Amino acid sequence: MSNSTSTSTYWSSQRIAIYALFTTLAIVLSFVQIPIFPAAPFLKYDPSGIVVLLAGFAYGPLAAVIISVLSSLPHVFTDPFGGLIMMLCILAFSVPSAWLYSKRRTRIGAFASMILGAVLFIITAIGLNLLITPFYYATPFSAVVAMILPILLPFNVMKAVIHLLITVLCYKPITGLLKSFSASQSASRRV
Repeated sequence: MSNSTSTSTYWSSQRIAIYALFTTLAIVLSFVQIPIFPAAPFLKYDPSGIVVLLAGFAYGPLAAVIISVLSSLPHVFTDPFGGLIMMLCILAFSVPSAWLYSKRRTRIGAFASMILGAVLFIITAIGLNLLITPFYYATPFSAVVAMILPILLPFNVMKAVIHLLITVLCYKPITGLLKSFSASQSASRRV
């Protein structure tokens, strides 16, 4: 198969529509802000990362990159530092997970890929908070360091676990729907 044929197959109108659907859902869910950690009600959980993980598992790491970036843009424009942290954290979770899963498409591979993504997400979230929070919120660096163990680490672990559990529960049903949608689209083109 020539490179131009594989590129046009990859960027089919169906694929673009599915990416747009995932992006739209991620944007909508990114505005659902739920306080899940009583010790720090200012830290809020949003389920948009689950959508990006599902897209990355279904369509690969490039889909995770595209949907992570596009779904974070509204936040980057309204809250530049918060939006940047959100984008980089979603990328840190979804892209390595999708990449590793694309190499090992088994249950163990899925679990290992999500654990890798969760660890990278937690490290990225804490690192970005150490870099950006002192400047953005005019908080002393020592105060941010003091928040790592009692606040930042538990919150981000909780967020990662919720992402993992919901992704595990939703992945098979959603990929089943996507496969049946793709099959019906292929069948309608042949008619």
